[in-house]
Amino acid sequence: MAKPKWPLTTIVEVLWHDACTRGRWAPKEEYLEQEVLPIATTGYLLKRNKRSIVIIQSQAQNETCSDSITIPLGWIKKITVLRK
Repeated sequence: MAKPKWPLTTIVEVLWHDACTRGRWAPKEEYLEQEVLPIATTGYLLKRNKRSIVIIQSQAQNETCSDSITIPLGWIKKITVLRK
């Protein structure tokens, strides 16, 4: 992907399934009930390639950004462009 134009303007909503973890001793029945978590993430599209998508929450005029999430494409169920 080419270097994105700044400021970013494309806003997307990504519906995806996140991994779930539990870090304590518990009866096996609790672990058998665990499921992946359905998640909706909305933000500026920074990058998309054949493996993942990168969404950021905030951007500044000096081409810095904050609060990113990188989601593997295999975990994504749907991507909706909210604004180009």
